[in-house]
Amino acid sequence: HGKGVYTHQDGAQYNGEWQEDLQHGFGVEIWPDGSRYEGNFVKGQKQGKGKFYWCDGSIYEGDFLDSNINGFGIYRWADGRYYKGTWKDNKMHGKGEFEWQDGRKYVGEYQEDIKEGYGVFEWPDGRKYKGMWKNGKQDGKGIYVSMNGEEKEGEWLNGKRIKWFVNDDTFKAVSYTHLRAHETPEHLVCRLLLEKK
Repeated sequence: HGKGVYTHQDGAQYNGEWQEDLQHGFGVEIWPDGSRYEGNFVKGQKQGKGKFYWCDGSIYEGDFLDSNINGFGIYRWADGRYYKGTWKDNKMHGKGEFEWQDGRKYVGEYQEDIKEGYGVFEWPDGRKYKGMWKNGKQDGKGIYVSMNGEEKEGEWLNGKRIKWFVNDDTFKAVSYTHLRAHETPEHLVCRLLLEKK
């Protein structure tokens, strides 16, 4: 119990609170390359609120669990990129907001560092895409907003627009073959029941 300084064999140094020979409470850990963690420890693990500074100039401030970035936090890359949102095991996961230094912005869902689910992407010139994402690319129904604010509804596949919907009549605009290609087992049962009538 108490406070102390310990230098690891790899040259990393911990200065902070201890309990039963484990880092426990507030502490600062510094590595030989200049990386640094300032925050809470629980039984030897980074846990709770903390700030991590990487040697390249990147900074993360937020929640940790079992020495990993977990929970809510803000990550600023040295090149100006910025993410504010939820994390799971060091990856953007859940809802968040990502901004690039050139003015592009994404607000939406992530799954293991990849845009997945609903999200809004904005370009610096005012254009927007509001819709579904899969594997980091626009995929499914979405709305494209032009620079002058005009909205057009369409469908995207693997990052490419494949169709504009006309007069919001989405059922006529989507080809039957395309619908069948994305059919789930539940949709198949419904389709077969409807075709029997």
